Amino acid sequence: GVVEQDTLAAFIDEGHMARHVRKTRAVYGARLQALLDGIRRDLDHWLQPMPSAAGLHVAALAKMPIDMETVAARALELDVGVYPLRPYYARGRAAPGLVFGYGAIDEHDIREGLSRLRRALR
Repeated sequence: GVVEQDTLAAFIDEGHMARHVRKTRAVYGARLQALLDGIRRDLDHWLQPMPSAAGLHVAALAKMPIDMETVAARALELDVGVYPLRPYYARGRAAPGLVFGYGAIDEHDIREGLSRLRRALR
C-alpha cells in the first residue's frame, strides 16, 4: 500500500538502504572468502571451486571420480548441508561436484562445516 511505499522511500532517502547494502556485502563477502579459502586449504585434494560472480552459492568440481550423492548424504549425517551438482545441469553430462550455500551460515560455522565435510570425503 501507500504507507509501505512511503516508508520504503524514506528508508532509501535517509541512506539506510545504502548502509544496509554495504553491510550485507561485507558480511557475505567475508563468508564467501572463508568458504573459498577453506575449500582450497582443506579440500584441495578432492575439490576445485568454480568462480562465482553473483549469488550466495559456490560450486566446486571433483578432481577425481567421486560419488557426490553419497558424499552429500554422509555430510548430512554430520549435520553439513551440501548438495550434489548433478541436478543443476540442464543438459549434457554433469560433472561431479558439490554446491555450497553460504547465505545463512556464519564464518565460524563455515570452517566447522568444511572440517566435517572433509571427514565425509575420506
